[in-house]
Amino acid sequence: MVLNPFHILFLLYLLANAIALVQGIVDGGMVLEYQFFAISSSVFIASFVVQFVFLLAMLVMFHVGRGMRHCSSPLSLGPEWGYLLIVLQVSFAIFNSYMAVNIAGTGARLDESSLLNYVFIVFQPDLLFIIIAISLRSSLLFHINVLIFLISMLLRGWMGGVFIVFIIYIIRYYPVRLSVNSTVKLLGVAFLILASLPFILEAKWAVREGASILDVLMRAQDIMTYDNYLTAFSYLVNRFQHVGHVALLLERSDLLKNLYLDGAFSSYWLDGLPQYAAIKVFGGEFHSLNSFMVHYIFGVPGASWNTNPGIAGWFFILREHSVFLILYLLLFLTLPFYFAVRYGGARVSLLLACFSLLYLFHGWFGAYFNLMSYSVAFVFLHRVSVSNKNTPLTRDS
Repeated sequence: MVLNPFHILFLLYLLANAIALVQGIVDGGMVLEYQFFAISSSVFIASFVVQFVFLLAMLVMFHVGRGMRHCSSPLSLGPEWGYLLIVLQVSFAIFNSYMAVNIAGTGARLDESSLLNYVFIVFQPDLLFIIIAISLRSSLLFHINVLIFLISMLLRGWMGGVFIVFIIYIIRYYPVRLSVNSTVKLLGVAFLILASLPFILEAKWAVREGASILDVLMRAQDIMTYDNYLTAFSYLVNRFQHVGHVALLLERSDLLKNLYLDGAFSSYWLDGLPQYAAIKVFGGEFHSLNSFMVHYIFGVPGASWNTNPGIAGWFFILREHSVFLILYLLLFLTLPFYFAVRYGGARVSLLLACFSLLYLFHGWFGAYFNLMSYSVAFVFLHRVSVSNKNTPLTRDS
């Protein structure tokens, strides 16, 4: 049996949203962003059904794409890429710690006039780690970069890096065949992650509030309690589900559609780094639905965090105009995936497929658009570079 990361994510999101659905129906509502919202069973069920349809469609598209013939020479990166990634990640971690920016839960951002601001916007270390690490030939450089990535995410209060690394590992070593040895290792890793969940969450909030990780370590024994494990499990399920968020959008879809048409928040297709740049050039502003929900629905004006509208949430807001959303999804799921299959290999195509669930399914259109465009550009530039090196003139010289 082969462990497929896309199937793991599919089942994880299906299970998390199903659990949230049942819990929401039983409780007559749901606690979302620390507030209880009364929501009817019919709204919960409609939200879940639309979520499931999109999940199932993405699963079908994944299997159709996987059936295509992959390139004969998958992307394989030498040690220079590993060293470059180390320099970029370490520089980013030092910069963030020194300038106290890019920390989750805070509004601190670097002044736009700073050159370093644009360097790290264009050469996004986290994004490049995800793209490059899976194709590094050197196992040592891969693990060094993984460690730096985890430390960097920890220092910024992002605990989702642990889950991302888990997915990256399976993609890098795909196909992972379940033997007794591999099963024991995976269960061991899963047990360690689950066992440390209360500590991970406590460390997350400590960093976001400006406290020291050392203080959390000193209180580790008090943190690992039964009640904290229940809280951590509930928090984990809530992070993977967004059926409640979609239900809130469905209940308010009439008003939200009018607000969208009036320009209260920007369209999904404007979410992405190239789009941001174009909007800035023409003197416009981008307002995401993810941020709009925070102050409009959850009543937190000026918040520095976002939430998850999901593809299903946009579907309910757009209604008859959702046909354009579906065309957009088809375009940016099929073409980049086809390119990745033909020129990047199984790892790159699997990466795009997995992050279509991690990002796109949640409604993080910009995050997926950036990953997709950077992956395609990186594969293209690398193939062109390799092709130029192998030309007859280059070989003769």
